[in-house]
Amino acid sequence: MSVIRHYLASLLVAGFTFGSQASAGPVAQVYVLTGRGVTETLKAADLTPYTDIVLSFAHPDANGQLIDGDNLSCMAGPNHTILTAADLQGAVDLIHANGKRAIVSLGGAVIPPCAGDWAVLMDTAHRQATVQALDDFAERFKLDGLDVDLESELLMKSERAGDYTPFVMALSAAMHAHGRTLSVATGSYVGGMIPLGSIPAFDRVGVMAYDNDIPGEEHASLGDFKTQMYLWLGRGVPKDKLVMGLPFYGRGYGDYAMPQPYHDIVEKYAPTADVDLAGTPCATCSYVTFNSPSTIKVKTSLASRKVGGVLVWELWQDTPDHALTQALAEGKKGLAPYPSLAAAPEVKGTVLARFKPGQWQVKGAKAVPVADRSVSGGKAVRFVAPVTENPWDAGIHLPIASQVNNGQRIAIVFWARVRADDPDTQFALPVTIEGASEPYPTLMSGKVTVSTAWRQVSVIGTLTADVAPGSANVQVLLGAAAKTVEVGSAKILIVR
Repeated sequence: MSVIRHYLASLLVAGFTFGSQASAGPVAQVYVLTGRGVTETLKAADLTPYTDIVLSFAHPDANGQLIDGDNLSCMAGPNHTILTAADLQGAVDLIHANGKRAIVSLGGAVIPPCAGDWAVLMDTAHRQATVQALDDFAERFKLDGLDVDLESELLMKSERAGDYTPFVMALSAAMHAHGRTLSVATGSYVGGMIPLGSIPAFDRVGVMAYDNDIPGEEHASLGDFKTQMYLWLGRGVPKDKLVMGLPFYGRGYGDYAMPQPYHDIVEKYAPTADVDLAGTPCATCSYVTFNSPSTIKVKTSLASRKVGGVLVWELWQDTPDHALTQALAEGKKGLAPYPSLAAAPEVKGTVLARFKPGQWQVKGAKAVPVADRSVSGGKAVRFVAPVTENPWDAGIHLPIASQVNNGQRIAIVFWARVRADDPDTQFALPVTIEGASEPYPTLMSGKVTVSTAWRQVSVIGTLTADVAPGSANVQVLLGAAAKTVEVGSAKILIVR
């Protein structure tokens, strides 16, 4: 039987078990790093609101094996040791004693030296043996499932080789054949998103909606959480399979260390329960940005109403009195209102060019002119973009017909909204100035957030090279997720 047919048949085996758990309420899965003392972390925590405890991270060795005598081959224990098989079994038993599902996550952002080469272990020659070893591992420790967290370059390398999707499909079939589940953690950035073809392999798709490491911005903001949620819905993840990530840590800039567990942030800066910052954010400022209990509650509430639930990185980082866990528990009730999108600030400057809606040029999307009295000028163009692997596979652009110089601050301003049945829908659209010919250098970049209401949105940045008339375009990327966006008039300004 082929891997695909085996996978489809195995859904019949696993569907009842997983579906019955999913119907009980929103998922709340929490990651636990085993290297900090997994038993102690679990015993000190409040596990009440969580459904899945994800022990992190396990790796096969170079021979594809996960167990080496009395120890795991490559899974961190306390004080820079290797976790023993007895300690892992003890943690799984403790999780089950608390009525929770025990999952082990594979991979992580940093692959340790004791791990085998995942790219080799997933290839055609080694795939089946690796899947069998993982299946045997799950059976030995009576796990409820496995979680795949292969990130960034490793993810892209294995996908370029054609190995990632066949590997997770085969692993999914093996898990389902024994009533277990397979979940995944994915980023939302180019080079960090799991491929579209792999989505059906997973019972849950967990979005790591954090680590937007940009000085001057907030880490894991409310706006990013919402736009990433609709990105993955637009990429075809079923609502009940989508779980959204919450950070129990913050990121610091300038004079502050980064990252910082939330319990350290509370001890050092004593923020109130509704504050997400210590200090003032700017590109050169010293500040710490994190998610407060209020933000955790609001995010969990949205994900509990709209999709399958939430995931947390990472349990040990909560406060001793479980402030973030308790906020998550309140949020699971789905009652906390989500804040409205803030009004876009007015941009002032010298107008370099103005464009009517019909001047937008389109690639990879369907364009339909529309009349709408509610938008400035009464006209717009509706662009219907399909789901694509990459953001640049569909988009619209405008030519820059005037001379603009290196170092000048430029504003791109235009009217836009998204058309959707769900009035809460929001998308983040990348906006760039790019060269009009190969190698299409990016000269300025940013993003705008569009909602279901008409808004005048803008991106302001500094050009990194001279632009001769006709040598560059303003690009608005519409790919990656299926969406319908209406765009009105636009202008380019020089900002003093």
